[in-house]
Amino acid sequence: PRPRAAASARPARRRKGRWGARLGGALIVLTILVAVGLGTYAAITSVYFVGTDADGRVALFRGLPYELPLGIDLYRTEYRTGIPASALDPARRETLLDHQLRSHADAADLVRQLELGRLQGT
Repeated sequence: PRPRAAASARPARRRKGRWGARLGGALIVLTILVAVGLGTYAAITSVYFVGTDADGRVALFRGLPYELPLGIDLYRTEYRTGIPASALDPARRETLLDHQLRSHADAADLVRQLELGRLQGT
């Protein structure tokens, strides 16, 4: 006859094995979520757009032109001009402030050209 102690040790090993598998699975899911979160953050902070600030002046923003519930903005102001959007002719205002996603160099150059009066229709 076999001793009963060996039979009772097996379920304990299975429980430990299940706990380890669950922990390992949770760590994998957590790692994937962190990687996706960091990738999303990097993507959001690598794009720029031109818009207007709260005072109606043309501004350069970093991020996406969206606001989430609870007042969470996916953008931040990088640079404010002294040019009110109302000073632009309607066609230029529509194309300049269309919230098109741009590289930093492109968006900054667009704002610089506006400030220097080199954009047509200003």
